[in-house]
Amino acid sequence: MLGQLSPLSLQASAVPKVQSPVISAPGSGAGISTPTFIVSGKSEKGAEIIMRVGAGGELLSLGLVIAEDGSFNFPATIGIEGSLSIYFTAKLGAFESAAKIVPVAVNFRPEMPQELAAEGKDTWVLVKWSRVNAEDVVRYAIFRDGNLQPMVSVAQCPAGQVPQHRDLALTNGRTYSYRVQAVDSAGNTSDMSVSVSAVPVAGPEWAP
Repeated sequence: MLGQLSPLSLQASAVPKVQSPVISAPGSGAGISTPTFIVSGKSEKGAEIIMRVGAGGELLSLGLVIAEDGSFNFPATIGIEGSLSIYFTAKLGAFESAAKIVPVAVNFRPEMPQELAAEGKDTWVLVKWSRVNAEDVVRYAIFRDGNLQPMVSVAQCPAGQVPQHRDLALTNGRTYSYRVQAVDSAGNTSDMSVSVSAVPVAGPEWAP
């Protein structure tokens, strides 16, 4: 009879449709500077949010949507850098949504310099720190006495050497404090190192 649905058609019409998740973060074209970042947005309650990097990337389950309003906020981890497309889908039972594609620029920040030390000499201070062994670290910015602008930049040293700076023409008996920040070729900066201080003192054997 015309207009009557077949059992197959009825079964197909009953299949639940899973909507693609709405991703509010990261935004399209966002810059990601750390391996772990937050994915937030909205989907259907009970849906599993899945992420893959690139069309053929490995599936990563971020978690289940449990909020009544469908909102979610999950940490995600990415291990590669570059201009990438991240694919997000929502899976509900045996059904998975079409992908929501978010283009991002991934460029990790350098690690923070460690083992900072300062030693007072006669009218100067020797500042040393451990080398950040990332290939794209090109220099270190050195900050003195809490200033927000670096007083000097020091080029990256070869592997196996210890980066250092000699701060000259100082006043003996005064305390000077220092912090160091690594900078990569893209201009990304690390967290600021811990602060160390030193007091220059007179001593003829301490010529720079």
